[in-house]
Amino acid sequence: MADAVAETRTDERNASPWRAVGIFLLLTICLTGVFWALIIATQTAYATYIYGAMWMPAVSALLTCRILRRPFGTLGLGRWPWRYVLLGYLIPIVYCLVGSLGTWSFGFGGFPNVKFVHQVAEAFGLTGAPDWLVIVIFVLLQGTVGMMTSVAAATGEEIGWRGFLVPELARVLPFTGVALVSGLIWAFWHYPITPVVYRSVGVPAWFWLPTFTFAAVAISFAQAWLRLKTGSVWPPIFLHASHNLWMQSIFCPFTTQNEMTKWVAGDLGLAFMIVSAVVALIFWAKRNELPGAADKVIY
Repeated sequence: MADAVAETRTDERNASPWRAVGIFLLLTICLTGVFWALIIATQTAYATYIYGAMWMPAVSALLTCRILRRPFGTLGLGRWPWRYVLLGYLIPIVYCLVGSLGTWSFGFGGFPNVKFVHQVAEAFGLTGAPDWLVIVIFVLLQGTVGMMTSVAAATGEEIGWRGFLVPELARVLPFTGVALVSGLIWAFWHYPITPVVYRSVGVPAWFWLPTFTFAAVAISFAQAWLRLKTGSVWPPIFLHASHNLWMQSIFCPFTTQNEMTKWVAGDLGLAFMIVSAVVALIFWAKRNELPGAADKVIY
């Protein structure tokens, strides 16, 4: 009897990657569906609903590990490769800066957004301080203290997408396939609520849906590479959190708007498509640096 139980547990641990992925995705859809329904029903991207949805991939990954009797350590939370964590943090800063500089230089937007600077000054009790000082203080605080909230939210998604999904796909697909499939799944997971989240962006869905999907897949090349290179989910977590912080809370608010800004700047703009494509090419070119499939996940 003991031998039979042990054999069953071994079989479950070594279950087909596609079966494991199927269980994970089914749980993710069912659990996230609760928050999708709340967002769609209320037509409000309430922060609690969004954070709840972002943590459902992590819950699904943990449940899938439990169902397959796999240790939670396979999700990559136990390793802290600080150099790659720092790299994950810096990558979005670089591409956001490059994209924003291009946006400002070609007149698709301007810098700084004085109205936003004054709002920050009033909120921080810095009314009357020079604009440059307000900007510096805001960026420093957001880039450090603000990362705590951003990491807390991004961790929920990344435990699922990169902690569980990427290593499973890597058991049966080459790196290019892993990045493409995980990126498309990641993008599709957002689709049910994107009409609510992006209804005020000022551009039609035929524009922002392809740009959003393209950028999600492109950034997935960096995310998948970091996960497979390090065996840790923390570098992808910090990349995701850093992107949300620097793109949405720093560079976008500080950019002045004109009739072209909505088409070029931000998460859905053409500038991000270009820089994300460059990021994808860089990490795709580094695919040969990844360990062999047998070294990617240890059960």
